[in-house]
Amino acid sequence: MQYTIIAVLALAAAAVAGPAESCPTQDEKTPTTFVPDNQDCGVFYICDRNGQAVKYDCPTGLGYNPNTKICEQNGCKRS
Repeated sequence: MQYTIIAVLALAAAAVAGPAESCPTQDEKTPTTFVPDNQDCGVFYICDRNGQAVKYDCPTGLGYNPNTKICEQNGCKRS
């Protein structure tokens, strides 16, 4: 019973984490698209040419700032 509850909670948490918006389809003329995570500001995504979000983690202690598109100390607090 205990393992079932843990598994359900893990699946529920995984279901809500992810890019804050969907990726557009990319081509050679499209600039790189950066997308913040919808829950963890220490995570961001770079959209590939197929419109798939590729996950990246900021270094420990840094948060992704969507305005500057970099991980920085003055980004948000990492969860």
